Amino acid sequence: MQDNTNAGAAQRLNWLSIVRGITITLVVMYHVRMQDFSTHQNYTFISDIYNLFNTMRMPTFIFVSGALLYYTRIAKGWGTGRLYLDKIVRVGVPLLFCTIIGCLSQIVFNGFVKHPHPVTVQTFLLSLVTCDDMPWPHRWYMMELLVLMSLYPIYSLAIQKQWRAALFGLLVVVLYIFDFTAPVSHNWFYIFTVNKYLPYFYLGVVAFHYQWWQYLRNYKVALVVVLLHIGMFFVPYECDLLLLLHQFLGIATMVTIGLWLDRIVPQLCSAWRKYVFQIYMFGIAFQAFVELILWPRFGTPNMIVPFYLLNIISGILFPVLICKVVERIPIQWVRLCFGLK
Repeated sequence: MQDNTNAGAAQRLNWLSIVRGITITLVVMYHVRMQDFSTHQNYTFISDIYNLFNTMRMPTFIFVSGALLYYTRIAKGWGTGRLYLDKIVRVGVPLLFCTIIGCLSQIVFNGFVKHPHPVTVQTFLLSLVTCDDMPWPHRWYMMELLVLMSLYPIYSLAIQKQWRAALFGLLVVVLYIFDFTAPVSHNWFYIFTVNKYLPYFYLGVVAFHYQWWQYLRNYKVALVVVLLHIGMFFVPYECDLLLLLHQFLGIATMVTIGLWLDRIVPQLCSAWRKYVFQIYMFGIAFQAFVELILWPRFGTPNMIVPFYLLNIISGILFPVLICKVVERIPIQWVRLCFGLK
């Protein structure tokens, strides 16, 4: 028999699944690179599209990760040791698998990629601790996610008291303005940029703990948030804190969109929102095939829009199809390599 309480909670958070589906689509769009044959650069309109969502895409993507940590782990009282083991398996194993696949792909496609370089044992070992100038550099988020998850006991302690939550939030905002990468040659395991992503992740934790997202169900509040987010595009600023504010407004705008779409198209993105992690890990390989193999051979300038859409569809569709196949494999460790249960 279905637990009606859990079913009700899942129903209330369907909007979060919609937001996940939208944000991974924006991430795939960001990974699109289609070379203009006349300039040998990415088409301007493609860059313009993904620049439009810069204040929403990764901030919301990371915010959702923090929200899910709270909803699926902190709220259920998971201990720190159990959480660490869980994330080593659920994120660390796919990271290792992606590192191996990335190095092998680099060897095979060195003649096609834009930045070829030999893959050695040293390359593989370095790929385990850094993504700088390494195969499949988008693995940075998996490293960053492990670092963000390692602060689990701090999140759990902070939200127990409002003053602790506020104090840690203030610390997170202050740390955001610093650049810790300047003194180091490599951003080892992306530790030195955790301060740049922690505000979004922690916001996801506290926004769910204190149910702040519920305020956006009020259409007046939602309208003000959306208008402020749009308005800040026309305000010239170079201050890091103003950028952070704009990104927070971008997250709130995405939440608003998710809540609104949940009321009118609750099944939106249902074909792929279950496989967000897998799309992020493997979609870029299929996008690279479109960009580096199909486009130079079959593309023409007047076909850029169909190829642009093909790039996006490939980055979403093929990882989903792979997941459908892997889910049928009765070997647990194979599924874990793909981040599947």
